[in-house]
Amino acid sequence: MVKNKLKVLVKGAYGHANFGDDALMWTIERFFNDQFPELDVWFSAGNEGDYCAKLLSRAGFINYSKLKEMEVDVMVYGGGTQFFLFNGNRSGIRYHAQNFTRLLRSNPGVLVKKIHRKLFGTQLEGIKAAHVAGLGLGLGPFNDDNTRVKDIKHLVNSLEYLYVRDEVSLEYCHQWCMHKAGLGADICFSSYGTAGVLPLNGFHPKGPGDKRKIGVIVRDWDHEQEGRAYYEPLLRAMEEMNGNDEFVFIIFSPVKDKMWRRLLSERNKPYISWDPATQSIPAFMAQLNTFDGFITARYHGAVFAALLNKPAICIEIEPKLEILTEQVPEMRLWRKPFRKEELKEQMDIFYNREFDCAASVQRLRDRANNMLTAFARYMHKIEK
Repeated sequence: MVKNKLKVLVKGAYGHANFGDDALMWTIERFFNDQFPELDVWFSAGNEGDYCAKLLSRAGFINYSKLKEMEVDVMVYGGGTQFFLFNGNRSGIRYHAQNFTRLLRSNPGVLVKKIHRKLFGTQLEGIKAAHVAGLGLGLGPFNDDNTRVKDIKHLVNSLEYLYVRDEVSLEYCHQWCMHKAGLGADICFSSYGTAGVLPLNGFHPKGPGDKRKIGVIVRDWDHEQEGRAYYEPLLRAMEEMNGNDEFVFIIFSPVKDKMWRRLLSERNKPYISWDPATQSIPAFMAQLNTFDGFITARYHGAVFAALLNKPAICIEIEPKLEILTEQVPEMRLWRKPFRKEELKEQMDIFYNREFDCAASVQRLRDRANNMLTAFARYMHKIEK
């Protein structure tokens, strides 16, 4: 008797032209292609996600709007920060009243869907899945005053299998009595990531008179005012230090980072941007590999800097950037309230001839690989 192929849906923030999430998708597909080439694998994708057909070699993709039509054997929350509630994710009466009025005027269709979800729940967004797992997830931060926290706790506890990417996420699991959760690492650290397909040039300190080429990875930040406060101090620091080094701005998500695109255009500052329609994941990583170091407001900007063994300064717009500097202590952290002079002082990392984070990356790669090995065992049990 011929067995039916298992159908797997991997859910994440894919298909929004964000290099970090696209790299996660690409890496996860490489894992499935290697370990489970016979499975029918699909990825969720945003409205801009038609380009996923170019990045994926075998898997399919499906728009979020059609997820409720899906019926799968296994649904996997695949990497990234999929569960969080910032202070800006409010739940008060005044906020909901303002939101109701705004949607009533601008998009009544979305309003109807929101009301339906409130009344009848999401049931995992309407997806019918026999098994649900979480792989390499980052949890938090959470505003405990938000009434949605209990829904996230319930969802996390309903997962059959869960590996998180850092110690803070694991502590959330323990607080929520999800004691079967395991500690892994970001999926991009695994051997299925770009490290296996890209020759690394590492960090080569320049001479005293040579300029360093520093990539400045920026992102819009709408969740809270404190995190957004880095914009102007960063721009001023770049202007003042431009004589010492060459700073090139980098946009990971041209769809999401519209404010930064406008700011850079208004100030005549050139930038490079991820374009999934014309570039591949390895090709963009190769472009990042030409830099001598990075200043990054994006978590995966720091992940890729570490993979390339480049010095990096993480901008503490949210906790996960601080968490990564604890996992890779060779990196620096520019803390709130983002004083310009403190950033300039941190830049001595780009002159450090002893910089080498390879050992820290290897520890994270081992954790990521062990996580995927455990996930493969979980999938084999389902196949039987």
